[in-house]
Amino acid sequence: MKKKILIFSLIYFISIITAGCFENLEKYQKYDIPNGTKIITEKTIPQKFKKYATNITIPNSVTEIGDYAFKDCILLNDIIIPDSVTKIGDYAFKDCSFLNDITIPDSVTEIGEHALEGCSMMITITIPKNIIKIKNNTFDRCTSLETITLPEKITEIEDYAFTSCSSLKNITIPNSVNKIGKGAFSCCFTGLETIIIPNGITKIEEETFSSCYVLKNIKIPNSVTSIGSNAFSGCSTLKKIIIPQNVTEIGESAFSTCMELKSVKIVGSIKTIENRMFSSCVALENVTIPEGVIEIGDSAFSFCNSLKTITIPNSVKKIGILSFNDWTSLDIKIPDSVEEIKSGAFDNVKHIEYHGKAKGAPWGAKSIN
Repeated sequence: MKKKILIFSLIYFISIITAGCFENLEKYQKYDIPNGTKIITEKTIPQKFKKYATNITIPNSVTEIGDYAFKDCILLNDIIIPDSVTKIGDYAFKDCSFLNDITIPDSVTEIGEHALEGCSMMITITIPKNIIKIKNNTFDRCTSLETITLPEKITEIEDYAFTSCSSLKNITIPNSVNKIGKGAFSCCFTGLETIIIPNGITKIEEETFSSCYVLKNIKIPNSVTSIGSNAFSGCSTLKKIIIPQNVTEIGESAFSTCMELKSVKIVGSIKTIENRMFSSCVALENVTIPEGVIEIGDSAFSFCNSLKTITIPNSVKKIGILSFNDWTSLDIKIPDSVEEIKSGAFDNVKHIEYHGKAKGAPWGAKSIN
């Protein structure tokens, strides 16, 4: 009997404390920023409200949402930004994890770096019409974001602007865009199937589309002259790629681990097939290497064990370490122009034909003549 009384007493005591806590917290769930405030700084909102507020009202007197203003307002799920606001600062809404409804008015002309990073419940957003630049990491880790509408005035998408937007399905990049930064759409894992790169882009930066697992269709415009390292690495459902004629440089691992890539046509006048450029493209069947290529780098085509045909042009003078590693069922003809072949370049290759002067034969191949 005493045990029962003790248990009920404990339950009653806990319920009193819990009720008191909720009663106390309830008064922090809504906050009205004082009328007359012009700039919301990181100190404008009291810490208790930052921690527990689900709704915060911004008055029409506000013209700027400053750096870190709403950072870590974790429970904030609804906010209306008035037309008086012209600027949203760096990290302004970073890690507002429950923010699912935000309308940014057309009066806003600048959105800062990391401004909406980690707003993981946000599904859709329209960028104001007067924004000309999406800054670094602005939408980083917005993992529920599916649709983004960009205005026609945008000229630049900076580094990692949309990285780790793993649900992103719909985005149209306007023709006004002339620069897309490194990693801008990296790790958009499961949503992004098609993307059209505008004609004004001259360089696809490193990691720009890396690990976009379901990216199936992409057209590289003729304006592009350079493709950075890891630009498309890990795009595991990409099936075909044509590299246009103006491309003169492609970085290391640019297309590595594109598991379903079957066909590659290089039209551009590149001089080097860089290290690991097509490494582990296990479905790759056909590759056209253009005349003018001088060097094939380390592991450039390693583990491309579905490859049926490849033509090495007479311009090639050097073949790197493990370049054609694990081509177990393919015969390769190497032009006599090749002067240097590194160790293991043809490791496990069935047969190579070569009559040049490079030393160290057979470089891992099972047979040579």
